[in-house]
Amino acid sequence: MAYTSHILDQVKTLGFRQATVTSIFLGVDDLLTIPSKGWLVQDAEQQSFILEKHHHYGNVHAVEKLRQSIEIWYATSEYLRQEMSPNFRMTDPLNPVHIMSFSGARGNVSQVHQLVADNSGARQLMCIRIIGAGNRRYASIGDIVVAVIKKAVPNMSLERSEVIRAVIVRTCKELKRSNGMIIQYDDNAAVVIDQE
Repeated sequence: MAYTSHILDQVKTLGFRQATVTSIFLGVDDLLTIPSKGWLVQDAEQQSFILEKHHHYGNVHAVEKLRQSIEIWYATSEYLRQEMSPNFRMTDPLNPVHIMSFSGARGNVSQVHQLVADNSGARQLMCIRIIGAGNRRYASIGDIVVAVIKKAVPNMSLERSEVIRAVIVRTCKELKRSNGMIIQYDDNAAVVIDQE
């Protein structure tokens, strides 16, 4: 028994020593934005604006507007994810985000691309109202909301208590599509959009 506990103590000590020697730290500066992000997001916002106009004039049903809005933002997000790896390899192959996402040890590309896709500095939002929703109390995927930033990363472009606009990209409440498929996420998420 004493021999087993001695070996476990040695393993624990070795683990702590190696963790301090080989640790990787992640800072806000490590969240690099790919050069094409600006025009990709601008293009997605333009498509969403056109879709909103079609919905306003009655050319597109609300469900179809939601489906197309999800597809627009999903395609933008996927393209950003695909461009992220080559961008890291060319600009900074020793970037901690790049090392963590492709090491296989913790996390994956999808988790990291959410950080990179929106590096505005906002981390937690509180919804004030849903744009164009009338008296509806709950936002769903594709809705644009006015929100206040509850938590933010220091020294970034957006700060705590700032009022912003964002598009909902994930919700805990399940969404049933017309083909019978149900989409549900573990958390709620939004992407900050241009405030103009």
